Amino acid sequence: MSKAPKYSNETTQRLLASFDRNVAEAKVALMKASEADLAVGWSLTMGEKVLMTMWRSVVVRQTINRLVHHSAQLTV
Repeated sequence: MSKAPKYSNETTQRLLASFDRNVAEAKVALMKASEADLAVGWSLTMGEKVLMTMWRSVVVRQTINRLVHHSAQLTV
């Protein structure tokens, strides 16, 4: 198993630019995705060990819900 990259301090501006770029790429990917693309399994792994497997559509929905939830927490 490979080690995670070392943490590096980045400016807020640089982190937001990276976030915005990734959001734009995700929107394009989701717009292109068909139901068939999302109706396949997705697995979270650690090396060769499978930690969990879910439908891709469920992973996408849970990820978006989690982002919305935690963004809302920051505004309270």
